[in-house]
Amino acid sequence: MTLSQRERVLFRLDRGPVSQLDCVNWYPPILRLSSIIFNLREEGYHIRSETLETPGGARVASYHLVRKPGDPPGKDRSKHYENGLP
Repeated sequence: MTLSQRERVLFRLDRGPVSQLDCVNWYPPILRLSSIIFNLREEGYHIRSETLETPGGARVASYHLVRKPGDPPGKDRSKHYENGLP
């Protein structure tokens, strides 16, 4: 069974932050992460974004899942990572 791009992004968001740089290296790659995030937000997912700068100077968005549509109001799924490790 193959997961859709939406399902793959949600699976990863449930485990921590995800950026376009991560998705390009997946097989098959996801090239329109921002579009998937937009659609998830429209469905009621609360996803926080943060701008990161690569060593080369490029800026990319990193997305963090805060709350799913069915979560209670006080629930906060966002995880804080230090140096990329949970």
